[in-house]
Amino acid sequence: MLACATTAPIAIGKRSCASIATRRSRAICVNSAASTAGFPGIEASQCRACHSEHLGREADIVKLSHEQFNHENTDYPMRGAHAVVVCESCHAAGKRYRDAPKECIACHRKEEPHEGKLGRDCGSCHDAGAWRHVKYDHDKTAFPLRDKHLEAPCAACHFGNRYKDTPKECVSCHEPDDVHHGDRGVKCAECHITKGWKNSKFDHKKETGFALEGVHDRIACNDCHRTGNLKDKLPRECFGCHQAQDAHALRLGKDCGTCHGNEKWKPSDFDHTRDTKWPLVGRHEKVACHTCHTASVATQKAAQPTAWAAIGRTTCTPVISARNAMTATSRRGGAPA
Repeated sequence: MLACATTAPIAIGKRSCASIATRRSRAICVNSAASTAGFPGIEASQCRACHSEHLGREADIVKLSHEQFNHENTDYPMRGAHAVVVCESCHAAGKRYRDAPKECIACHRKEEPHEGKLGRDCGSCHDAGAWRHVKYDHDKTAFPLRDKHLEAPCAACHFGNRYKDTPKECVSCHEPDDVHHGDRGVKCAECHITKGWKNSKFDHKKETGFALEGVHDRIACNDCHRTGNLKDKLPRECFGCHQAQDAHALRLGKDCGTCHGNEKWKPSDFDHTRDTKWPLVGRHEKVACHTCHTASVATQKAAQPTAWAAIGRTTCTPVISARNAMTATSRRGGAPA
C-alpha cells in the first residue's frame, strides 16, 4: 500500500486513506508497478501532496463563481429581466441549486394579480422582459379587440378577475355612458363604432327623413332630442327648435331657411332686391328690417314702388316733406299750407 495508507493517513472526517483503501479491497490505493509507473518516489510521498481536494465534508469543492457562471449551460437560460436579478432571488439558501423551481408562479405568486383564475402558465401571456408586456392574442377568443378596446386595460372589462362568461354586449360595460338611458335598446353597435362613441354611423337622413346639414351634423343628439327619448316626434321646421332665437318675433314668418343658412345665423343671405319686388337702394340698405316690417309679413302689406308712380311721384321725399310740414303746422295750431 501507499505511504498514505500505512504511515501518514490524512483525516477525511472520521475516515482515512487507509480505511478507504482497505474497504475498497485496495482498488484505489495499491502499491504496484502499474499504479506507480511514471511517478518516481511516490512510495515515500503523502497523499495530500497531490490530492489537495480533501478539505472535509463541508468543503466547497465546486468553487462556483456566481459572476462567471454561464446559465446557458443549464435547463433554464436567463432571458429579459431574469438576467439582472441576483441568484438568491430564485435559489433559496440551504437548497441545492438544481432544486430551484422553473414555473413563473413559484417565484412570482405575490405579484400575480389574477388570483390564479388564469392558471399557472404566466408565460402564455407575459414575456420575461416585464409584466406589462402582454402577448395574449385576444383574437383567438369570441371577442376580438378592435380600435379603442385595444387601449383598455384588462380590468376594465374583466373586473373582479372575471374571465369566464364575460358579457359581450356593449351595454354591459358602457351602460354608464349611455346618454339615451336605455331608450335606444342594448344594440349600441347599430349607431356607434369602436373608434369612439362620437363616431356614430347612424344615417339620420335614411332613418328619419331629416338630413343633418351644416352645424346640425356636429351637435349632440340631446340638443334636439331634449327629453332623451329619440322616439319622441320633433318638429322639422327651423322655428320648432329655434323659436327662442327668433329676433324677429315672428314678424318675418317661420321659414328661417329663407334668410339663414345651416352653418350660422349671421350674416343673413336674404337678398331684398333679388327675393322681393322692392329693391333696397340708398339708405334703405342700412335700416333694420323691423323699421318697415312692423307686423307679420304674412299679413302686413308693405308699400310698393308702383304705388308712388300711381300718384305721380318718383320718390318718397316730397311725400315725407309734406307729412313733416303738416305735423309742424298742427303743433303751431295753424292750418296746413
